Amino acid sequence: MVKKEKDVGVSGLAAGVENQLNFFLGVFKRQVLRQARFQLTPPLQSLAQMKCLHFFAVLFCFWWCTQAAPKRFRNEEPDKRLWWQVPRPKSKDQIEAEEELGQALRELFEKNKISDQESMKIMQRARKCGLAFANPAKDASKPAKARDTNAARSVKRFLKKNKRWGNLYWAKIPTWVPKAKKINMVWLPFLLPHEWLSNYLWQPDAQNDAMPEAGTFKSQKLAEMCEAWGNPAGSMVPLGIHGDGVPIQGRMNQSTLDFFTLNLPCSETFQSQRVPICCLETKYNAGEQTCQAICEVIAWSLKKLGEGKYPTERHDGQPFSSNTDKERQQMSGKEMPAKAALIEMRSDWDWNVKWYGAATHNTKVSCCWLCSAKPDTWKALSSQERKDMSLTKAAWFETLAQRGKKTNPLFHLPGVANWTLFPDWMHVCDEGCAALAAGQILWEILPQYPASNKEERAKLLWEHIQQIYEASKWPGDKRLPKLSLKDFKKDGKAPELDAKAAQCRHFIPLLETLTRENGFHTGTKRQLAIHNVAKYCGRMYDALEKGDKAGIASNGFKFISQYMALEEYAMSKNPDDTHTHTWRVRPKFHLLQHILDQACKGLHPKDVWNYRDETFAHTMQQLWQRRGGLPTGPGSESEKLLLRWSNCTDSWSLQKAKSSL
Repeated sequence: MVKKEKDVGVSGLAAGVENQLNFFLGVFKRQVLRQARFQLTPPLQSLAQMKCLHFFAVLFCFWWCTQAAPKRFRNEEPDKRLWWQVPRPKSKDQIEAEEELGQALRELFEKNKISDQESMKIMQRARKCGLAFANPAKDASKPAKARDTNAARSVKRFLKKNKRWGNLYWAKIPTWVPKAKKINMVWLPFLLPHEWLSNYLWQPDAQNDAMPEAGTFKSQKLAEMCEAWGNPAGSMVPLGIHGDGVPIQGRMNQSTLDFFTLNLPCSETFQSQRVPICCLETKYNAGEQTCQAICEVIAWSLKKLGEGKYPTERHDGQPFSSNTDKERQQMSGKEMPAKAALIEMRSDWDWNVKWYGAATHNTKVSCCWLCSAKPDTWKALSSQERKDMSLTKAAWFETLAQRGKKTNPLFHLPGVANWTLFPDWMHVCDEGCAALAAGQILWEILPQYPASNKEERAKLLWEHIQQIYEASKWPGDKRLPKLSLKDFKKDGKAPELDAKAAQCRHFIPLLETLTRENGFHTGTKRQLAIHNVAKYCGRMYDALEKGDKAGIASNGFKFISQYMALEEYAMSKNPDDTHTHTWRVRPKFHLLQHILDQACKGLHPKDVWNYRDETFAHTMQQLWQRRGGLPTGPGSESEKLLLRWSNCTDSWSLQKAKSSL
């Protein structure tokens, strides 16, 4: 009797059938032939006996498999009971359903929603169930461990297989080692702009889609950049770069992630899309050395885009590595489908100070990167005086040298200067000047509501605001969610509306109605000035939404003028006011003046504001969040973020994007 194999797979069907036949023939000989008292003496006496023997053997096998199979065989899996149930091939719908399920499961770790440990457990169980899709779990026969020490490594290896955005470029960057308290050279990954952007620009009409509309401010800016590069006007694709920091694993400045992104600011299809270049946790930033080294790699990539040729060597002049740069060696020196130039750099004031060497608001030499204004002189400057005091690129470099700052490598690109750094409306106005004005106005009208204390008056104020919302049929998504006394007045601080930037932007136009219904438009001269601040600030925002650049400028200058007049009056009445700081002008008003000057030249503030960049910052925050384990260093952590983003983001396809519209 032939010994039965314990596990017969589908691939070993023939061998399994042969073993089963031998088994059943042996059973037949013992149980049937012996009971019939046949005497078999080898060789068989005749051919008829041979045929009879095989006929009864086949008949018995059929009966055994369909009726008399032992229960232990019936309970086996299909691939272990081949005689009575051969596994059926999966249908097309089932294969597609499994792939959709696999995509949903992969998104759990690609978008960093669960830890690598949990994702590997789920994937291992999916493979054990026989689900066919791309799966980082390799062996389903082994039992799942309580803790897989190689889960993070397995997930990272799986993520590396995705080549949609190209291979990461590694460069040595000086970083700070917190424990050792010294600077060390660390390999940091980059998603080079000239590589993925060149792949996209090979697509038909991709270059035309990325070009600005003729006659606009950005088309003029692009023409200046083309001239600086020595190329005909309109022959280069405009680019925009954004830098920002986002809090991770805690509050801002305690644990922050700094990152750069690139976008096509004039593209009709992908204008809102952001592509990360690199990222670094702030605790590893060694200051100017780190910033200079990172921007040197970015500037090298952007320079190759401007030249329109793939690099022949690494950013530091070293030859490409045969291990990590094989594809770059193959593309060395080849022509790109198009050239590109950096026309705008978006960020907030803190980022400009930290990364680009801009002056702080209280720097005595110069407090602005656009003009030579000083902290004690900028308030009295007119538009013409600001224009006359504008800093050229050479003058900007001189101010950097006076303050002992090195020039950021990005400013060595042709045409890129301090005027490429655009002040952001969101940080300057929505979270700055307008929020301050709103808080001051709410604080001024608070005594108009009859109540025994300020908290009760604030409740009546909020009820009044809700009544205005209902009467004017204010959209629900543009209303303040709440308003208490602490939301616009904190002890020891100036009154200021504490709300999100978008909430503040939608609330400002309502201030004029508030002051009017409280009688400020017919009150004292001071109350009339407060009403004018609310009126002109609200009308500035109305013009912003309507796209009226002239209206933005005219109402904006009147708003600043009225606010400064109230500051002058407050200082004359109480110059030693250190508690409430009522109607004090802040340096962001000077940046607002520059935004209004640019609006007079045809630049709409919405074209360069940072709202979409802040939305992408939330994505970076979610992808970075640590779900478990110990920190693995700046290079490994940055690599995992870029790999996650590359896996959960489809590469740009113009044809696919237009077909989905």
